[in-house]
Amino acid sequence: MKFNLLTVTSLLCGLFLLGSCAKDEPQSGKINTEAVDNGPRVNVPLQLDAEVSEFVDPQTAKSARAFNSPQSPVTVKDGANAELDDDLNVTATKQKVLSALRAKFIEANPTIDVVLHIECGSLVANVASTMTYEAPLGRYRHNTDVALPSALATALASANGTVTVYTGGTGYDETKESFTVDPVMEEISLSSAASTPVNLPILYASSPIQVKINSGKLLPVGVSTSQLKPQGSLLLVTFRNNMDQDVTFDGITAVTNNYFGPNNESKPALLKLKGSKNSATELTTEATKYTSEYSTAVDGGKAYTYFYKDFASAQFSVAHGGARSDKAIVFWGYKGDAHPVAPASANKLDDNGLLLNAATGLIHVYAKNPKIGGQVIARPNYSIAPIGGANFAPADGKAYTLNCEFYTQPRQALGYLDKGYLYKDGTWKHHDVDAGGATNDPKNYNTAALRKVPLVSSGEANEVLSGNVTTSKGKMYMPNQAWLNLMSLLWPLEFVEDTGSRRFKNYSSKFAKGASGYDYRAYIYKELLPYKSVNDDTSEFSESQFICADYARMDQNPAHEAPAYAYRQLYIAPRNASTGAQPRSKYQTLVRYLTRANNQYVSSIVMESIYLGKYFVGNIVTTPLYVEPNNAAKPFTYLQESSLFGVGAEPTRGMVTRILINANEVRGVFNNKKYLKPYSEVKSFPISEGINLVHWGTIPGQWEDDAIKIGYNETRLKQLIEDLNQTSRAPITNRFYGYSSLKGGVHYSKNMGGANHDVRELFSNNTYQALRAYSTTYQGDDGRKPQQGL
Repeated sequence: MKFNLLTVTSLLCGLFLLGSCAKDEPQSGKINTEAVDNGPRVNVPLQLDAEVSEFVDPQTAKSARAFNSPQSPVTVKDGANAELDDDLNVTATKQKVLSALRAKFIEANPTIDVVLHIECGSLVANVASTMTYEAPLGRYRHNTDVALPSALATALASANGTVTVYTGGTGYDETKESFTVDPVMEEISLSSAASTPVNLPILYASSPIQVKINSGKLLPVGVSTSQLKPQGSLLLVTFRNNMDQDVTFDGITAVTNNYFGPNNESKPALLKLKGSKNSATELTTEATKYTSEYSTAVDGGKAYTYFYKDFASAQFSVAHGGARSDKAIVFWGYKGDAHPVAPASANKLDDNGLLLNAATGLIHVYAKNPKIGGQVIARPNYSIAPIGGANFAPADGKAYTLNCEFYTQPRQALGYLDKGYLYKDGTWKHHDVDAGGATNDPKNYNTAALRKVPLVSSGEANEVLSGNVTTSKGKMYMPNQAWLNLMSLLWPLEFVEDTGSRRFKNYSSKFAKGASGYDYRAYIYKELLPYKSVNDDTSEFSESQFICADYARMDQNPAHEAPAYAYRQLYIAPRNASTGAQPRSKYQTLVRYLTRANNQYVSSIVMESIYLGKYFVGNIVTTPLYVEPNNAAKPFTYLQESSLFGVGAEPTRGMVTRILINANEVRGVFNNKKYLKPYSEVKSFPISEGINLVHWGTIPGQWEDDAIKIGYNETRLKQLIEDLNQTSRAPITNRFYGYSSLKGGVHYSKNMGGANHDVRELFSNNTYQALRAYSTTYQGDDGRKPQQGL
């Protein structure tokens, strides 16, 4: 009996669909039966044609001999698309892309091994065989018998079945019915690879096609062809240096939740074929995956992996100037269960689509041991800031390019904030926030002595607002809306849950809590933040709307002096309206805010800011923030770990810290009519302990802006206070820039019309406040040292 299997045309890298298949009939042969361990098998004459396109091709295997996997010659060329800038706009630089060479593949692989996966109902067989390239036909041809289980041959005579062709990889283990792919992590030269391809063990699979034995022949059911497609994807990582000096580094470490296969454990990727050994066909790996014990995404992308590639020679140098380096690295891997970038309406975070779903796929690439002039690069801290990163949902058969960049970090805006408080005592001076060298525990900064901050009158504040104050630390400025937001004084953080809050929402269903984790409440919003694009001490600040993501532990209800935590991911670029992707923001930071409960109020607030940079694309709650590739037992450090902010910890290099003091407030200004006097004339007045963290700031339409702009006109200031006492005043216009309580809340005062609701005394007293100014001159990173253990 003669069985004629379908002709298969393979589209190896998805470039184009080839023409119709050859009509040549296979050579006839007899049906021979042999006894094997798993039952009788039928030797069936089989013809199978396969066309090779520009990537890789099918092969065949026989029992009783080693499977010989064909290698795929891969080269580098200029792609059709250009690279994108930070705003996702097209540049003039062509993207470098990986491409396979059809002719080179055929030349190197005149005979290839394949595995034929044949199914009919519940019956399955994986048959290894070979195919040989026939130049006149322009395709590979199979022309030998294959041994099928007799039950499967019988079933195919009465019902439709399917045939799928597999080939490639590093090898095929018939005893496990699995292909293997050893980790692909190749250092290449872009210029050399353009002319001398690198051979890679790429997997291929055809789409299944229906077949049936008809009149003694195994034939396609209908007119169709099958495409042989690469499995997994290629990733080309390139490098450029836009810093002002040459950079040397030893290699890279990649962190991802959606690209598996590369690893440093010598664990192969496995393509398990459905059959007697495997219940389903799947591409997987035995390499270690890590799931955070703190918080993970809910609907995918929970597991992370990392892999590193050291250069053949350490301290490879990338010249400054921005030109693409000739050195690059190629990886092969496969997609995990994380998601592609979704439209704003589908991000599942209940935040009006401002952020991406935490389950979105991503990859971060970190430089290993980067140096300038033989010294570790201080800014950015490349242990925290990736040199490359993207949302990543790789598709089978695609080649991707990730362009990594060393770049000059803009100084963090928080570093331009005065380390202490500005005040006037004849001349303008700075009051240091000094806790005797103690660490950044908020309790160290809420003592009776430290709360005695010299206050500034609204008239004196006008001098700062007018730009007329310069000290030894530079020209000083009054905080506006953007700066108040940076300090958390615009929209106070809710350290303790406020059940009536219209800002913070319960995110316990958005992040899955691990064994050591916490549930979170979050406020995701768009607001102004200050930034400086040039690292100098003269240029003015700009401000723009960025996405701010504020998180607070949901279960913290601290007793007196217990610590409370909140975290902010700041300077996130608003999503692109058309693609949903987020442009790069070179100002992006993570800031931890610490306080201790002062009864129901905050104490001091410690701000610890870590630079994430423009290539960080994850969510700070679920994404690893620091990787130690030499610590396989615990390679990742997460937001919730105190070691991320600990004394001497690598992530704290380049960290900027500032402390806000809950300054005492004076009393008696209204009764003594001591408006607009130097602080020396009112500091002997009775005081009330600072509980609301009140600071001067200026936002048009709100009372502090009005009071400051009045200057030293006492008559107008008194009239403003009368106006503030009107019952018709909107609460927001009577607000202070501070904290109502541990529950956050905008602190304001309003006359509600009751007998004891007169607010003139309160506002009179608060014409003296603490002033935390900022400067165009950088004030330094360390406000104080980080606190180990908090």
